[in-house]
Amino acid sequence: MFHRRLDKDYFLLFAFLNDEKEPVIDLRSSFFTAGRVETVLLLFYFCPALIAVPTVAQTPDESRPQYMYIWQRHWTEEMPEAIHAAADSTQGFLVLSGEIEGSDAGWRFHPVNVDWASLAATEKKLWLALRVHSRALDQRQWNPSSFARLLHHLLEKAEQAGASLKGVQIDYDAATEQLPQYQAWLEALRRELPQQPLSITGLPDWLNHKTLPSLVAGLDDFVLQLHSLEVPEDPGGKPLLFDPEKAASWIRQAQSLKIPFSIALPTYGWRIVFDENNEIKALEAEESVEYPVSWTHKEIAADPSVLAPFVQQLQEDPPVRLKALHWFRMPLPSDSRNWSLETLRLVMAGEVPQPVYEAQLRQGDKGLVELWIIADRLSGRKVLCLQLELISGKILAADLVNGFYEKKSAQDNIIMISGPVHTSGKDYMAGWWLLGSGEHEKAPSLAVKEIGSCP
Repeated sequence: MFHRRLDKDYFLLFAFLNDEKEPVIDLRSSFFTAGRVETVLLLFYFCPALIAVPTVAQTPDESRPQYMYIWQRHWTEEMPEAIHAAADSTQGFLVLSGEIEGSDAGWRFHPVNVDWASLAATEKKLWLALRVHSRALDQRQWNPSSFARLLHHLLEKAEQAGASLKGVQIDYDAATEQLPQYQAWLEALRRELPQQPLSITGLPDWLNHKTLPSLVAGLDDFVLQLHSLEVPEDPGGKPLLFDPEKAASWIRQAQSLKIPFSIALPTYGWRIVFDENNEIKALEAEESVEYPVSWTHKEIAADPSVLAPFVQQLQEDPPVRLKALHWFRMPLPSDSRNWSLETLRLVMAGEVPQPVYEAQLRQGDKGLVELWIIADRLSGRKVLCLQLELISGKILAADLVNGFYEKKSAQDNIIMISGPVHTSGKDYMAGWWLLGSGEHEKAPSLAVKEIGSCP
């Protein structure tokens, strides 16, 4: 089966306006010039750039440290509390501090307003991460000197807030054939920042290029991404986010190259939206919006029951050159397409969570019935499938909410719906139905027939 690999810069039609004004730094200039622009942010694949750690000699029986990264572009009030809650479960955080994007017309830097003081209070290892969009190094205007000035600016800002950073990590998905140019650029950057620990993320495809060992030789860490969203050409096929067999093969390949490396593992999920022609129209990483009824959807998520045994195997028989495990991304209570912190803690320990799901039909006035979902915090990021049976009466009106949608059913009295599991620990509504009946008919009745994870 042929697949389309969706990288982190595959922008889609799901967009929203950001009403706030952001400062913009033009990397073409010798000095930073600040302006104000109104930005349109497009939701795209959250890039799996992960935390780097300095090279440390390890023996096979040592447990590998595990890190989380923070990839929010807008820091909300819940962030400090979430960081404090996660700190006990990780050796450190890698923090998105900005994104670089542009075209032949020029480059712009979009900073993230990181609360470095909250991060410093955890006393954990902190790494500053920059996301560089695809084809960046094709542009003549962007050079290592301007990038180094940008890093100095960001590092000083973090240190002024009390953060002691361990290094800088660059998240750039260079095309495999561009690795020689990327290597030359990184070497030039190291000359600009000779004392600054530097790490990069990398794709499995890079393992097949002869340049890779020399490219990573001068770095403090190389983080191999073991996850990416692959959407089959056939809409009936199942999307893929993480394949444990492929991941194990890539680890063996990295071992054979005799290079130290870390790995990146997923915790998140996606909703893929197709139009009538089976073309992808949107990728939803967090919130769900309404689309035409003729459009279809697929949910794909990191499965705790798959990743936990994978982690356990790494703990029992760790590759000698494997330095650390990094998780994309730190849980937030409002992040409905991510694992809960409780789930992540179990998987980091190699334990499979045992989730509990429950569906309740709550009766309202005049034939109104609401469907509520109760899911504990160990539910991970599963996708729920439910069957409801219309025992008597008829449906006068209905609507689904919170990312739930109706699936085709072979029986007129069976309602099949699917939607995300929320791991906030709070009940949430999946939809409602207004029922009615004729004068001499039985009272209308709707019942939950089945609930569970989708196959």
